[in-house]
Amino acid sequence: MKSKFVAFVSQLFLIAVGGVIMTLSIYGLADGAFLQKQFVVCQDQGRDVLCDAYVVKKNDYVTKLFKQRGEIAYRDFPMFLEIFKRLNPSVKNTDLIFPNQRILVPLKLIAPDTLEGQNTGTVTIPLITITNIPRQLQQNSMNYVVQQGDCVSALIAKKFGRYSTRPYREALKIFKYLNPQLKDLNFIHVGQSIKMPIPTVRDESWYPELFDATGKLLVLKETVTEDVEKIPAEEIPIEVIEEFFDVAELEEIAELERITEVEEIADIPAEIVPAPEPAPPVKEKSEEKVKEEKTVAAKPVEAKPDKPATPKPLTPLPSIFKKSAAIFGAELLDKGEYFFPRPGQTDLSLDLAATPVMEFSSGFRILFAKKDRFPLSDQRVVASFWKNLQIVTMSYDASLRQLVHTICQLIDENGCENNFSINDRGLTATIRSELIYNNISGPGDVCVTLIDHPAQKMSDDLYYYLSGKQLVVSEWIDGENFFGPVSVGDAAKPLPEYFLTPDTSHPAAFIKDFAAAFGMRYQEKVEISFPYAGFQVKAYSNLLSVSPGREFLVDFGDFQGDAIESIESTGFQVLQILPGQRYPSIVSDLLGAMPVQQSESPVFWGADRAREYNISIQVPGRLITMISDRGKTKILITDIPLNDHILSFLNRAGIRIMKITKE
Repeated sequence: MKSKFVAFVSQLFLIAVGGVIMTLSIYGLADGAFLQKQFVVCQDQGRDVLCDAYVVKKNDYVTKLFKQRGEIAYRDFPMFLEIFKRLNPSVKNTDLIFPNQRILVPLKLIAPDTLEGQNTGTVTIPLITITNIPRQLQQNSMNYVVQQGDCVSALIAKKFGRYSTRPYREALKIFKYLNPQLKDLNFIHVGQSIKMPIPTVRDESWYPELFDATGKLLVLKETVTEDVEKIPAEEIPIEVIEEFFDVAELEEIAELERITEVEEIADIPAEIVPAPEPAPPVKEKSEEKVKEEKTVAAKPVEAKPDKPATPKPLTPLPSIFKKSAAIFGAELLDKGEYFFPRPGQTDLSLDLAATPVMEFSSGFRILFAKKDRFPLSDQRVVASFWKNLQIVTMSYDASLRQLVHTICQLIDENGCENNFSINDRGLTATIRSELIYNNISGPGDVCVTLIDHPAQKMSDDLYYYLSGKQLVVSEWIDGENFFGPVSVGDAAKPLPEYFLTPDTSHPAAFIKDFAAAFGMRYQEKVEISFPYAGFQVKAYSNLLSVSPGREFLVDFGDFQGDAIESIESTGFQVLQILPGQRYPSIVSDLLGAMPVQQSESPVFWGADRAREYNISIQVPGRLITMISDRGKTKILITDIPLNDHILSFLNRAGIRIMKITKE
């Protein structure tokens, strides 16, 4: 025996018919109406007959009622007409029934104990022909251009009868549904195009189901999503590559970089001579003017500008010393001579072209000398006059990378790094650079990276994001014919239409917004039918069209007992959303029904270059990629707040953000 279908009743319509009660319950409200109806079981010549207690409406006739209420009744019309006569002795002429007359319409002969409660005289069956009532209403309407003197009430009354009648009131409700753009029905203007329902709509078989017992229109406007918006036309400076590492893989990359750093630094032996007590001033002799000795105080920390000034490229192509000085913001002394007095000897001449000196704003100096060309005794003489000096002896065939690594170790007493991570409210930003050192001219750290051409630059959005974390990104183009800093564009703002906030006031509203985000069609209150106990029953549910030929019925706990099994036996799949189910769980159920690619805690790379010197942004959540005839849709679902610069960075890569809390 089939289980009884139970649902929460929101409205109850009772029609008394000689001691027999028919109950019509309407459920679901905005979720999608679910109709459950009590039918009458009557006895006729020793047989059980399933009947519908019905109140006759205007223009009804017996054949029409049979056609609307059962295929068997319509096929076996003569037999059921006789049953109808016996069950309705008050109907003297079957060709003549009257509005408001109460009758019993026989639907089907049923064997004993076929339905639960059959022996009580009433049975409850869910009213469930996939039909699209909204579309049928559109088909039963006509376009009309407003003329001088027209008003809505007069136009409807002209076709559906005088004011206050039931046909007029129903037609007015349909008119409002067909014309959602009209905010005030008292204001229409000449030349305006509107849709008018046509009177024949009342003859449609599905028309009686459009309104509930109170006269409320049950259909809602179907949700039709717009095309997925394209990536903004503005040029995207980088291609964001998504890849997914576990913690062990990320640590392996970091370890590889640490090893590389040690090997490169080891190539330059740097001999550092501590400065002795100060000596008398240095005598300066040079044919050309040489920078005079001076004491430089440390610069006060200044607020960082919104956009840094971009230095001009150095031309002609400079030496590695000039390049390094530009990278570290130092001044290079590489012209002229310095003379240092030596007791009992001639003055020591320091040729700055052969032994350049790099001077920092703090007064710290680095003197570079060729190996075996600057004796230790001469080093001591120079160091005795210049405070805060370090001397590096090296091969002048060294590369720029080798030189900057050596300088970095000298200016940062804590040593240089080449990678570290930031945890920002769950987001993990991992910076991998040539070198990362303590900023000697301000707060925070400086991240230096050398690239071959401008296309390898980091995203401007990430530049500003890291600046807000007191990380100065210093990228330099070191190409065959060019050397200079990377230019940084203006800070971009996230695109409002790329940030999705689905309605979480109710699961039905949430699914509606979720479907729209992925370009899926979600229709509420779609009429469906399925076989139950040998006959077709009908109800209203919600239809989610994921892709052509891939549809699901979305049930919010209305279908009970064997209803779902009966529906799925017809080939439809039912997606059940349980009462109290959390939204992340609902998302998982929806994604399980969608043809998508999912990536957990995706990693986004900030530049189109080797990952050894790249930045990665890992966001907790799921990156969903869906490909359809509308194109590719990429949405990142996360539960953490994201910085505006991170949002803009993802937007430029064509990724929209959907924030769903775990609550």
